[in-house]
Order: sequence, then structure tokens, then C-alpha cells
Amino acid sequence: MPQMGLYGLNNAINGLRKGMNGLNNAINGLKNVLYGIKNSINVIENSIVEAIHAIVKATHGIKTSIYGLNNAIYGLNNALYGLKNAIYKVSDFICGILRLFMVFLIP
Repeated sequence: MPQMGLYGLNNAINGLRKGMNGLNNAINGLKNVLYGIKNSINVIENSIVEAIHAIVKATHGIKTSIYGLNNAIYGLNNALYGLKNAIYKVSDFICGILRLFMVFLIP
């Protein structure tokens, strides 16, 4: 009869070992899930950082484009002033020639 008690004790110990192995497997599975969550958070964080960098680069590009447009407007303005001055000079030249004709033609 004591042998039956030893078998029961052995079975209980084996069951306890299996339970501990199952618990260990569950803990390892939970660790893997937590590592997966951590990796997902890192990927999301990196994506957000990259998106912010892209927004900053785009903002700098827009700023540079606005400066370029501003410079183009200044250049156009200067060209228009130059054209206006050229028209005045041509007009003065024509008026000068007409004055000469008037001086020589009308005695």
C-alpha cells in the first residue's frame, strides 16, 4: 500500500512539473507578446519621427519656393522699371529729334 502512495506522489510531482512547464511557456509567450508590442511601438514612433522630418523638409521647400517667387517678383519689378526708363529715353530721343526739325524747319 505505501507503494500506491508513492505512485500518487510521483504523479502529483509530474503533474506539478507539467504545470510549471505550462506556466513557463505561458510566461515566455507573454514576453513575446510584450516584445511584439514594444517593437510595434518603436515602428510607430520611427514612422512618426520620419513623418515629422518629411513635414519639416516640405515646409523648408515651401519657404524656399516662396523666397524664390518673391525674388522673381522683384526681378520682374526691376525689369518693368528698366522698360519704363527705356521708353522714357526713347521718348526723350524722339522729342529731341522733333525739336531739331522744328528749329530747322520753322525759321
